Amino acid sequence: MLTQEDIPIGRLKQAYRLNAQEADLLIITLARQNCIDLYKIWHEAVRFVATEENNKKSIYNEAAEPHFPDVADLRQDLLQGRIATKRLLRHFLFSARAGTPREHIQKIFDRVLHFTYDEPGEQYIDSVSRILDMIYEQRHFGFHGKNKVDIAWAYVSPELFAKFSSFFDDALSANKEAAVLYLFEHGYSWDHAVKGLSKEIVEHILATAVTAQVQTIHATPPPKPSSTAIIVPRTLWNGKTPPAARDAMAAEDIPQNIIAHILYTRCNITNKTYIATLLSTYPKKVTKFLAETAMMDIVDS
Repeated sequence: MLTQEDIPIGRLKQAYRLNAQEADLLIITLARQNCIDLYKIWHEAVRFVATEENNKKSIYNEAAEPHFPDVADLRQDLLQGRIATKRLLRHFLFSARAGTPREHIQKIFDRVLHFTYDEPGEQYIDSVSRILDMIYEQRHFGFHGKNKVDIAWAYVSPELFAKFSSFFDDALSANKEAAVLYLFEHGYSWDHAVKGLSKEIVEHILATAVTAQVQTIHATPPPKPSSTAIIVPRTLWNGKTPPAARDAMAAEDIPQNIIAHILYTRCNITNKTYIATLLSTYPKKVTKFLAETAMMDIVDS
């Protein structure tokens, strides 16, 4: 069951006005912190529909537990190869193939929409409708287009897979506190309230984190860099213009992914296109660099 500690990625995207690449980086980081649940919102939607169709007036838990693909084998990497996404899409394709009425799956998807977005607009509603159209069109795995996508020895169109993947990502359930702290630490500003994430909630999370940090500082001696820590002297970037910081770090043979990390996290340059320009590379490469360095122990000196 969804709790006050949970928030969908879709609502975070709305509250902070994140684009797709920024949301991808957030998901990758939270997944590595075990702060992402793949199917929680889908389970809640199925329980809701089952309760409704059985005319129950009780809470969700009294509805029959829905069957979904097992994710026990994905604990090491929740996002590896989009296996979880493909399994869920295959689940709905088989349901449609087995004769499940479209209206039933439509109710599940509509409930996921309700959970995932704050007042979902026409673009989300239309996208879900298109996904359902394609699920029923391709339920016999008969897509034979040039760029077909393999979902466990069955094939679907690239359009179906891309749209479902985007919807799946937005419906991931994230730990609210971890998400807010990550976004704050990486220079993203809360823009507007969505259900479950008001300005007061954001301020409370940040204030609590600051208090805990101060208490930790007073209670323990300053930590020493680990033997695997990557040390980047502050003199290379502090107070410098972005090009000067890049040149200073490059002159010390610091790898590009570390330079991208410093520009993004220390110099507060959140525009990945600008970072890509500074490094003479592409925005997608910068996103890859930031994903690589998200869990590295990079410290100042």
